[in-house]
Amino acid sequence: MACGMTNPKTFNNIDGVPIKYGQPGAYSQINVQSETSFWSKLVGWKNEMQSYAAYGGSAYSSINSFGHAGFYTCKAGKHGEGRAMDLNAVYWNGGSSTNLFGGDHASSNQQTRRRYLSVDATCRRTFKFVLDGWYNSAHANHIHQDDTSPVSFQTSSSSDVKFLQATLNNFNGSSLAVDGAWGSATLAQYNIAKGKLGMSTDIWASASAYQGFLQSVALKGLWNQAF
Repeated sequence: MACGMTNPKTFNNIDGVPIKYGQPGAYSQINVQSETSFWSKLVGWKNEMQSYAAYGGSAYSSINSFGHAGFYTCKAGKHGEGRAMDLNAVYWNGGSSTNLFGGDHASSNQQTRRRYLSVDATCRRTFKFVLDGWYNSAHANHIHQDDTSPVSFQTSSSSDVKFLQATLNNFNGSSLAVDGAWGSATLAQYNIAKGKLGMSTDIWASASAYQGFLQSVALKGLWNQAF
């Protein structure tokens, strides 16, 4: 099996924010590895999430720690290249948390789902390949993120479309099937949200338009606000 890194970095925090391996209630802060260039992207991702927390109010304030299920491991795929992270929890110093391991995407509480989508959106602002709890059952307890390709929204991507459908359901009052299939119903609900957010460019037209949309999701998820 081909695996390995060309420029590995060993760490147990992301630019000062502890990363803890395991699951809620049973975490340990152990050393992990990734490619140094991937770690640099994680720093940017952490900084963005930190900046959103500052706008999120007293329930957030700043990030306390991240829970994870792994970085580099010798297996096929981006984990085997040291270019992936499996995130399973975010803890803020204001007392709020997102328990991806516990399946917060499927919570009966809308605010909990919106907070999950805030984290999800922040991941997608930095990493193109993001697999979440709506994607499939294998990712019901974590979000996988890697840098396979540059950030973009593709209507042919099941992951991208499922995220959008879940977002529209939770912020736009839509009732879409989260099936990853791009069609007229999803487009119609997207256009309603686009109007509410005052967007002039479609999210599939440019990375910056998509990242702007994701920023709106990230902030409104912390604020528990609809579009």
